[in-house]
Amino acid sequence: MHIKDFDGRLRAGGRRRYLLPGEGALDLNAFLGGLVERGYGGAITVEASALSADGELDEARLEQIAGVVRELTGS
Repeated sequence: MHIKDFDGRLRAGGRRRYLLPGEGALDLNAFLGGLVERGYGGAITVEASALSADGELDEARLEQIAGVVRELTGS
């Protein structure tokens, strides 16, 4: 299962602007609860980029991504 979020806005050039779960329109708790209710026991991958527009590592964004992963895993 791959998860990412979307807020309806597009990047320049018309591409979707994907966000970390919880930053857009996704009700992450309800979504994950639905997986549990349906007996899903597989892996969950958070799809996110920590690269800036110029292709450099954005360390602050990387820490945000790590925070989401910690929240999802309870660690």
